[in-house]
Amino acid sequence: MYPLLRKSLNLIKDKKVLLALSGGIDSMVLLHLLMAENIYVEVVHVDHASRKGMSTHDKAFVSQFCKRNNIIFHTENYIHSKGNFQQEARNFRYLIFNNLLSFRQLDYLLTAHHLDDRKETFLLNAFRGTGLRGLTSLHWKQGNILRPLIEWKKSDIFNYASKHQIPYVEDSSNEDNLYVRNLVRNSIIPPLEKMIPQTNQGINATLINLSTTYDLLDELVEKTITPYISMRGPVLSIHLDSGLHLTNAHALLFHYVSQFGFNFHQVCQLMESSTGALFYSETHIMEKSRKKIILAQQTATIISPITIHNFGTYEFSPGISITFVEVDKKAINSEIDSTLFLSYQKCTFPLMVRTWLPGDFFFPPGMDGRRKKLKKLFGDLKLANIEKSITPVVVSESHILAVLPYKVDSRYVVNEEDDKMIGVSLHVEHIGNTES
Repeated sequence: MYPLLRKSLNLIKDKKVLLALSGGIDSMVLLHLLMAENIYVEVVHVDHASRKGMSTHDKAFVSQFCKRNNIIFHTENYIHSKGNFQQEARNFRYLIFNNLLSFRQLDYLLTAHHLDDRKETFLLNAFRGTGLRGLTSLHWKQGNILRPLIEWKKSDIFNYASKHQIPYVEDSSNEDNLYVRNLVRNSIIPPLEKMIPQTNQGINATLINLSTTYDLLDELVEKTITPYISMRGPVLSIHLDSGLHLTNAHALLFHYVSQFGFNFHQVCQLMESSTGALFYSETHIMEKSRKKIILAQQTATIISPITIHNFGTYEFSPGISITFVEVDKKAINSEIDSTLFLSYQKCTFPLMVRTWLPGDFFFPPGMDGRRKKLKKLFGDLKLANIEKSITPVVVSESHILAVLPYKVDSRYVVNEEDDKMIGVSLHVEHIGNTES
């Protein structure tokens, strides 16, 4: 038995797993192996509504097989609207997979990727221009994703299926060279193998060598950059007193941020750029700040206003929540960290919490009734653009009451006449070293 297959089976023997099952030969072989080992497995199948109705036939085949073998079966339909079909379908599948893992409390997701898949991915990513992460993708284990067949050649899978008479469905789209991966599989690799008989061995050896280098870079990043990484709510910061002073800092930083979709050219530009420069991947935004590099998901910086109808805790954005409580003024002997107090008499529900808007201003205490723009406040606080975009602002009608967790508008501060106060606390999840 292949070492990584045995390692996988040992790892999951007392676990509950989810298998992505298309009904094709690869995933059906993997399911047979799991059943032979009495592994607890649930199956998920995504119908892509393609191939002129044949995908529906695949779903019926998988459903009936699971029913006959008392396997819990999950299915979802993907309807393509726009963009790259294969990439968008993949994103949809993994969203479904992750939701099921959480909802069903399953330990691992298993996919039936094999050695030929890894070879194709290596070539595709090399053609596109990538780093070590792309060249060495499809590892045996990535987080809670396992690929037990990653050492198997396609011929091994065919032989196993034939020996054990495993039923499966054929996917005719695998022959369609309109898809780049199919073109590589069907028209580029076979001639190469004929001209260079050692093509397979050479690519496999290269993958092993690159994986070793990748692991070494991982270790270096762990020692020089990871200790200086912190999370504050949805914002990740890499502090510039980390290993980024090294001669090959560009390579180290790229090795880390490539997981968020950034390329080497962007990293080189960022390292040479001035404060405030912004860079975008498909999913994330990255900013060069004064003392750190800041990253966040683009969706995390798009925050909808929330209405506060009463006291309680409200989620403002992922990792950030805000609590409104009624406080007896006499019970407070000193300031409470990260809590601002508003006059109970001057503030009435409903309130609103939103992000700042261009032109926003308030009247800070100690400025003799003069107003101050939030843009100026953020500049004084030395906040990066991404940090500004997730800073909560408490509003009543058109008036700003407070900017959390920094200032209360002087018109709404607690005065001697107030017996009660409204305490507003900002709660932000912190991970790692948060010193700036």
